Amino acid sequence: MDQEKTLNEKAPQQAGQLKIADDVVAMIAGLAISDQEGIEKTTKKNKSKGVSIQMEDGLVVCNVELSMMYGAKIPELAAAVQQKIKTAVENMTGLGVKAVNVNIVSMNMEKANQEA
Repeated sequence: MDQEKTLNEKAPQQAGQLKIADDVVAMIAGLAISDQEGIEKTTKKNKSKGVSIQMEDGLVVCNVELSMMYGAKIPELAAAVQQKIKTAVENMTGLGVKAVNVNIVSMNMEKANQEA
């Protein structure tokens, strides 16, 4: 018991710095939206495809490029993606999120072709 007390007294008040790589934050963002209805699913190997991360003023700015499915409501889809990414990044990393920018870059027309 005395030995533990001595070790704890010698322990530094601050353990050091924690750095989280942008790729890790991008992976968290990709996983957060992997089950989102209305977007084309990413490959199993690369969940962070189409996700880029920047730090501005100590806060995360996430840029997401998505391929949406035909028939999805874009405003609702974008709001859901933004909220899921913001929540996941903040909860898993402790970092604040300044913005989640959603860019719809293509549309999967399979459903439209099946209806025709």
